[in-house]
Amino acid sequence: MAASFSDRTVEVGCAKCIYDMPGVQGCKLAASIDGQPMLVTGVDVDLHARKLCSVAREAVVTATMEGDGLVASTLDFQ
Repeated sequence: MAASFSDRTVEVGCAKCIYDMPGVQGCKLAASIDGQPMLVTGVDVDLHARKLCSVAREAVVTATMEGDGLVASTLDFQ
């Protein structure tokens, strides 16, 4: 069963530029959960407009952990 959480504050940033995740090509959204970066799907975020390739930011997310990633239903920046 997949773990889910609601309104959890997490750090988000670019999977490649901030978290240097292996195998990631190009800029993709990632969240750090308990120190482990995970790719985030389910929400549309313009990483460059939010400068998430330069610095990680806090966001409140509602999501389900599936495999090695997160499927978010909401993501709101602080």
